Amino acid sequence: MLSAEIGPITLVGALRGPVEEGDRVQQELERRKPRTIVLDLSPEELDGLQEYFGTGDSEPLVPLSGAEVGLARALSKYSDVRMPSPCFVAAVRWGQREGAELVALDENDESYADLFLKHVGYVDLVRRTRAERGLVRGKYGKVATAEEMALLWAERMHRSSGSKRLWNERCSIAARRLKAIAKGPGKAPIVAVIDFERWKDIRSQLQSVLAESAPRAPL
Repeated sequence: MLSAEIGPITLVGALRGPVEEGDRVQQELERRKPRTIVLDLSPEELDGLQEYFGTGDSEPLVPLSGAEVGLARALSKYSDVRMPSPCFVAAVRWGQREGAELVALDENDESYADLFLKHVGYVDLVRRTRAERGLVRGKYGKVATAEEMALLWAERMHRSSGSKRLWNERCSIAARRLKAIAKGPGKAPIVAVIDFERWKDIRSQLQSVLAESAPRAPL
């Protein structure tokens, strides 16, 4: 797990799937005691977690795409893996128990579809499909750690120019959304639980957008 303090935000990078990531996120939340928890999920995903997994009383079957199943299988070589991701389930349960506000960071389904159509053309889609099939079939060679596997998976899925543009715009939107949340009254302290593979880029973008509004020293 990765962690960095940027202004009032503690940016946590967690892997989707491994059980121990849930324990690590919970420990970070206990230490930080945030008023606001931002999760790298769509509003629809967050609503589902709150409704079905927040209490811990029931865990219904979760539909997964072929790519999600493939990545979960790949990560299971390194640790016990569960879905939905324990890092997000732990954050939702902690937030509901402690009364913290839970906020979705990613685009809603409709907005994501618009971004996808904006950036990903036919050739990009073919390349993404081929990359996904290769990954699902285990064509990635020897990978030493779960973290390296997650980074490799993201890199393969976003090699084409259109997919890279989609990735970059989503990270930019996330960073600006984090900035807007941080400006809200009574929001701090804030913990943002970010997908491990997006953590570095969102951290960089967040530092940039916060610097834009920082007061400049007189000459």
